[in-house]
Amino acid sequence: MTSAKRTRAQIAREDTARKLAAASALFEHGEITGEMTDQSFILRLNTLVHARRHKGAHKVPKVLADAIRSDKEAKPEAELVLFGHWLLLDGRPGMGKSPGQPPDYREIMKCVAACLVEITKREDRKKHQLKTRHTPRKSRKADITKHDLSDCWPDIFNEARPPRFFDSRLKSMRRLLPAYLAHLNSRKVMHGGKTVTKSPEIQAVLEAITGKADVQPSQPQTTAPITFIPAAPAPITISLDYFSSAQKIEHRGPAGHNMPLSTLRYMCAPPPPNAMTRVGGF
Repeated sequence: MTSAKRTRAQIAREDTARKLAAASALFEHGEITGEMTDQSFILRLNTLVHARRHKGAHKVPKVLADAIRSDKEAKPEAELVLFGHWLLLDGRPGMGKSPGQPPDYREIMKCVAACLVEITKREDRKKHQLKTRHTPRKSRKADITKHDLSDCWPDIFNEARPPRFFDSRLKSMRRLLPAYLAHLNSRKVMHGGKTVTKSPEIQAVLEAITGKADVQPSQPQTTAPITFIPAAPAPITISLDYFSSAQKIEHRGPAGHNMPLSTLRYMCAPPPPNAMTRVGGF
């Protein structure tokens, strides 16, 4: 019985995928393979995610520019596409280089897609008051863990992956997603003359894998302007002493023998207005 239900679900998703691809340039129907271009990979992965949401194809934006709202927020149909452009096509602008071997960025995208599917599934369970397959451990900090990804991976990608497979990928996601959201926040992403600055579902993925609500995008580091302040040496006081007592008596006489020694005080005075400083030889 379970197999029949899964088969019906797969047939329904396949039909939705075809309709989405026919209705919008944000989707492409077909199997995800290693030989396809990055552009096709992005669109097919986006189709895989949204075919599970059972949304009518007639309601989806036709092109990417149509998926950007007036408040500069990306619609759900465009969020994975925009992230894919930044990650795979545009060279990850705003992302600093890190030492070591770079991650498999397509695998990172698949992990983000899996998180989107899992978040949507949990929201549906809440709406219909359905119980989850397991109760989250009280000690866990993140809402989506490597165990969750391992559990949902076969249903989404038809392949099994152990939890340890996601350790490095989750670490990379926690580094990449804030950089991407900060890049959006910089107002440098435009499509069809529209600027996009917000991606709520990608933000939700970041919060889910970190266990922190309202995670703020990391801001590009800025260097404060350096202000040069002229040095102001402290005054110097020099005591005018004698080489010997005999010399002191000789110059001061008996009457001045017990008087305090004279001092000479040096102090740097500020230069007069419009004064020019000579540099070099005389």
